[in-house]
Amino acid sequence: MGNIIRFFNQNKKQIIRAVLIILFVIIIIQVLNNMAKEKNKNFTETEDKSIDYGKDYSIISDEYKDESTYKRETNILNQFANYCSEKNYEQAYALLTDDCKEALYPDIDTFIQGYCNKNFEDKKTCKFQAWNEQTYLVEIRRDAMSTGIYTETNYLQDYYTVNGNKLSINSFIKRQKVNKEKEEKNINVKVINVDYYIDYTSVSFNVSNNTTTTMIVDTKADPNSLTIEDGNGTKFTSNVSEIPSSELVVNPGTTKNITVQFQVGYRTDLKLRNITLQKMYREKSGLIEVTVEI
Repeated sequence: MGNIIRFFNQNKKQIIRAVLIILFVIIIIQVLNNMAKEKNKNFTETEDKSIDYGKDYSIISDEYKDESTYKRETNILNQFANYCSEKNYEQAYALLTDDCKEALYPDIDTFIQGYCNKNFEDKKTCKFQAWNEQTYLVEIRRDAMSTGIYTETNYLQDYYTVNGNKLSINSFIKRQKVNKEKEEKNINVKVINVDYYIDYTSVSFNVSNNTTTTMIVDTKADPNSLTIEDGNGTKFTSNVSEIPSSELVVNPGTTKNITVQFQVGYRTDLKLRNITLQKMYREKSGLIEVTVEI
């Protein structure tokens, strides 16, 4: 004991200095840890608030949805997502609107192969953000609890639109059935329907060649030759140049169905007026132009 006291007295300053240094280092480490925890907390809160998922605020229409409507619609969305995740495909398919089935998934096998196997190959969780009217932005992520995999950035994105007690998926909004036609020089063009998607509009029409010579629906020489016009007089171009030329040939006495996409995304005030085919070509008659009201 005496030796310890003697050693302390002889090295008092060095011992006190060492103790102070150790205490200082411990305090610095604790301060840095607290700062790191606070920074991570703030980062997480900032990320959550920046997206604001699960809220009833519609991003595009810039308004809050009615509470009862929001609850009813999100219940339908959650029900569909749960059915898909649990591989209850028949129940999920039954929730699709007739328009969505006709446009994208005419039977359950097409639905399973074309949508479920690509988006719900394993158990998933979904987050919904009100987007515009009955449309919701959807994030589809792997369920971390069941798969053991969690990622903040790797997820699938889709748009679901509620219509009554059913919904449309895969960015499909709705179908407008038209069935209007126009004929020029024995060439009949009949618009069957217009399908509205988040990013584009698709038009299906029949071209009947009631002549004795072959005709071409579009020469593809002019990118503005096949357009669609809205109620404000704005014209939108199509992807007709991407369609194989063989699919644009209509033989004498036959009818061919053609589907063309136009670069006009869906909006609530979108009203389409007509579709114009400016560069149809028939042997011996030259170019033919037809405009059909929608």
